[in-house]
Amino acid sequence: MIFFVLLLFLVLVAQIAELFDKDVRTVNEHLVNVFDEGELDRAATIRKFRIVRLEGSRSVEREIDHYRLEAILAVGYRVAQADRFPGWKPGNEFKAKREAMLKK
Repeated sequence: MIFFVLLLFLVLVAQIAELFDKDVRTVNEHLVNVFDEGELDRAATIRKFRIVRLEGSRSVEREIDHYRLEAILAVGYRVAQADRFPGWKPGNEFKAKREAMLKK
């Protein structure tokens, strides 16, 4: 008998930045490009959670975006390419290469 388990892995932008040792602004830029170029669907990749956190002396409730594993992998690939090839900008060829890699 085979059992399938669906793991939902969600992280914050700050956690992605920490994972790849990059600035949060860099990760945000990569995420914007991932969605703008149609590599990933924003609605299927982001889940909003209402978080209560302390800001100064008051508790503030905010909706914070959490990103699925696909977004983490897309950012990781772009970060790795940028580190290897400064000035490299992924475009349509990036999507084709990613699809080819996923099929292997």
